Amino acid sequence: MPLDSWTKQDRLVLVFDNFIADSGTLKGITNSPFWERKCFYWNDALFGGSERTNGIGEYLVELMMKHPAIRKEYPFERAAGFEYWPTVTTQHSVSEDPEYALDIHSDFDILRYETTDEVRHPLFGAVIYFGNEDVTGGDLRVWEDDEETCKIIEPIGNRIVLFQSDKPHGITSVSTGIRKSIAINFWEEPVLLPTEE
Repeated sequence: MPLDSWTKQDRLVLVFDNFIADSGTLKGITNSPFWERKCFYWNDALFGGSERTNGIGEYLVELMMKHPAIRKEYPFERAAGFEYWPTVTTQHSVSEDPEYALDIHSDFDILRYETTDEVRHPLFGAVIYFGNEDVTGGDLRVWEDDEETCKIIEPIGNRIVLFQSDKPHGITSVSTGIRKSIAINFWEEPVLLPTEE
């Protein structure tokens, strides 16, 4: 499909298991201190922006861009950059709805909205799971076309899920275990970043 005819309605929810082939790299990311930082990261190096950092997010995006089925369905060429963040969810993770560890929401550039009232959504998003052998619950729910029907994806280690992150999605409560995931959103324009004072 030509890039200029690609629309958000064309997107599919894609799920691939065994995403990271190198078991040493998978183990290294799973056990990394990266999970303790609870930070948000912005990166535009792969798309002609700043200097490369060779971080976890960059590595995962490079893998995604090399995956033929992912590359075919999602327009990386339209991205100015990507944001990513680690999430660790347990039975103690709290949200407004007790059925969810992360409430149902749609992703958008929050700081842009807070400063300009403009709503900008990502081109698409991805979630990659790490570890999670003993996790019960923590399913990703993604609504595509209506409010009644959602796709339910279990958080299996080394699984990647790509989806339209401007559509409603949420994470069900975790009953047992520790659920680790890295979320990535790709943006056509850079997100607004907080200024340091």
